[in-house]
Amino acid sequence: MKDSRHRILILILFNLLTLILLLFLPNGLKVEIRNSVFSTAVDGSYFKLTPDQLQDRHSDFIWFDPEIRDGYLKRIHQKAGIDSLVSLHLSDRELIKKLTLIFSKNGSSEPGDCGRYSDDLIRNMEWLNTDDGKGCCSDHAQVLIAYSLLADISCREVHNIPHTFNEYYDRQEKKWVWIDPQYCLLAKDSTDHFLSLIEIQNYYQADHKPVWEFFGTKMHMADTVAPLKINDLYIKSAFDVIRMTLGNNVFMMDSINHKLSYLPRSIRQFYLLTLNEQPRWVYHSNDNKVKVYYNSIKYGLFSFILLVLLIDILVVFKIIIKHNSSSS
Repeated sequence: MKDSRHRILILILFNLLTLILLLFLPNGLKVEIRNSVFSTAVDGSYFKLTPDQLQDRHSDFIWFDPEIRDGYLKRIHQKAGIDSLVSLHLSDRELIKKLTLIFSKNGSSEPGDCGRYSDDLIRNMEWLNTDDGKGCCSDHAQVLIAYSLLADISCREVHNIPHTFNEYYDRQEKKWVWIDPQYCLLAKDSTDHFLSLIEIQNYYQADHKPVWEFFGTKMHMADTVAPLKINDLYIKSAFDVIRMTLGNNVFMMDSINHKLSYLPRSIRQFYLLTLNEQPRWVYHSNDNKVKVYYNSIKYGLFSFILLVLLIDILVVFKIIIKHNSSSS
């Protein structure tokens, strides 16, 4: 009997240690695991779907709920400033640039600042909207989505390999247009047409280089940021793989995160992704490397989980056999 209890205790400790190991994996590895499990390869045409087409698709893009958005209006201090910009009847391009400049201050170089308030939308808005730079690319992308939806502009989060930014649907151009809210950049081709993310990727593939149009302040183009970031984040290889977050439901996600705030963030995120309450991702690449890479991560993770389950089954089976033999 004591031997069985000892085995049960070891089994419990083994599973606790396994859980702790998974929870405390390096953040970069956890992100790669998350992306590999919850990302789907798509054709480049997916990135060209209009807002109406994205809303019509049954199980992919999670479109924002206007009622949930409107429930936040009284809590958002910047709403008056956004309304004043909307009243100017600017083009979507000029409006999105002015919305960006309300909060964008170039971000922070402190690693601990990235995503600090990503689960608290209102606090993230206030935090970025200070005199000096706060947050990272994903924080800026989240806030621009919120500002844009308040201004009645369709906006979503998109990514290349090292960086996160946005696309907004330009109603005058009748297309998605790429924008980097952290560093205040738009992209154009040689004929001055503004580019979407998929167009940037295709433009690079044709051995052309986009023209990066800057609309920010001196703070955005500080010597410590400008050439280094341009050379690192916007080179051709950075756009070999592009991704889209399958939802612009930032207000809904904020509400859900507050309700589940008692759960550790990684567990909460896995739970919401599994239920498809939190947006997943799609990606497009012109070669098969990323699919092979994601599959290797997925198979490695599933193999590890199966190994743990096999050990559990063997130990439990041994305990049962030992118990039955003792009873006899």
